[in-house]
Amino acid sequence: MDRYTWLPDHQQHVAYSLAHADDLIERAGRIALEYTRQDTVTLDDIVAGETVAMTVTGVAPLPQAVVRLASDALNQLRSTLEHVLYAEVEHRAEAPLTREQARSVEMPCTLSADKLQEWATKRPRRDVGVLQPGTDLYRRIADLQPFQRRDSEAHPLKVLVEHTNHSKHRTPSVA
Repeated sequence: MDRYTWLPDHQQHVAYSLAHADDLIERAGRIALEYTRQDTVTLDDIVAGETVAMTVTGVAPLPQAVVRLASDALNQLRSTLEHVLYAEVEHRAEAPLTREQARSVEMPCTLSADKLQEWATKRPRRDVGVLQPGTDLYRRIADLQPFQRRDSEAHPLKVLVEHTNHSKHRTPSVA
């Protein structure tokens, strides 16, 4: 029996995408574990009279492979969200998406309900009925938005978007 039968056929791809992200995370973890088994921190005793204080005098840099694998994993997770949404829109749409509509399907990350409604009703998305306010898919997207939490700045979707935008457009992730 296929253990992914609970996933609709149009979402089967998500299992492979998440497995890939999991593999990247596991590889980063193995490298980080090996890093921590070495002399990563240098300590020194400072004696002042009868008091001895231990201070950190050096920290070995984190291997760049860890940083890049973690960044790749985060980007893979964000891509998976985008792919799931696109597959769901394509599956539910009553007509084929135009090229412009297809390019406009993306997982929003908004800090207010008004901004989400603005996202949904902006052309060419406004012509994609399944993304419009009042639909089941719109409500499901709204439930995932940072504005649903009091600590919206720490919301996982917002953090994911910030990290992936930074690594995609500016510099590799910094650890």
